Amino acid sequence: TITPAALHPAVAALLPPALLSVVLGTSANVIVSAIDGCQRIDLRAWLQIGSSLVQLVLTALVLPRWGLNALGQVQLAQAVFLLVAGLVVLASLLRCRPGAYFGYDGARFRELLKFGGGMQLGAIPTLLFDPLIRVLLTTYSGLTLTGYFEMANRIVTRFYVIAIAPLGALTPHVASASLDGSGEREEVRKIYGESFSLLLFLQLPYYACLAAAMALVLTLWKGQFDHLFLAVALLQLLGAFAKSLAVPAYMIYLGTGRLRWNILSQFVTCLLGLVLGVGLGELFG
Repeated sequence: TITPAALHPAVAALLPPALLSVVLGTSANVIVSAIDGCQRIDLRAWLQIGSSLVQLVLTALVLPRWGLNALGQVQLAQAVFLLVAGLVVLASLLRCRPGAYFGYDGARFRELLKFGGGMQLGAIPTLLFDPLIRVLLTTYSGLTLTGYFEMANRIVTRFYVIAIAPLGALTPHVASASLDGSGEREEVRKIYGESFSLLLFLQLPYYACLAAAMALVLTLWKGQFDHLFLAVALLQLLGAFAKSLAVPAYMIYLGTGRLRWNILSQFVTCLLGLVLGVGLGELFG
């Protein structure tokens, strides 16, 4: 009822390949995660770069001729490429006989369900946090500040993702170190200490340089200097720096399979956002 009737045929044509690409893309992500588990994140990165190139080339070739109606097929081709190429790479890494891929291990399956369920539970407050903050900002501060928050959040998030991307290697590394029960606690403590020290050493100058350049970046983006826009961006930058320092612990908990503190921290963050947002909003607007 919301989409104009003239667009319904195009939507109907896009829906099947879009749904299929989601299914195949999810399967491909499982394969890519298994490559991570083999501690070959370099191969995972090459696969993802290759799938992006496939999407780019097909988009350049197909869209000028068939228009946006072919977008679903392009995404489907990208998912197929990632799935097939990932399977080939994973098979070359594992070197198992074909029958090993079709076995069933009930204990391992239950362990996987428990771990995946914990991850899904922790994702709920994460999904709620940003919409909650936007609602509070709109309620107490108006649309202008909410718009500044959204714009600053986009740029700060991109810098944040770049900064923490290498830490993804911690999870498979810790999982591998945890396979041997003897000395596991000491080994994990050592990994955490080294990774946190290196992270702090790199993050301090990184975020300091970003803070120094933020006024220029935002002025170029908006076309004029705005002290409120800068204040919002600097606060988000400070929050991103603080959040990045928790990433080594978060990744190590994933590697050891102990999700309790990860889930608890995500719920506490969301709850604090609500309590502090409403409390401070009532007090100071």
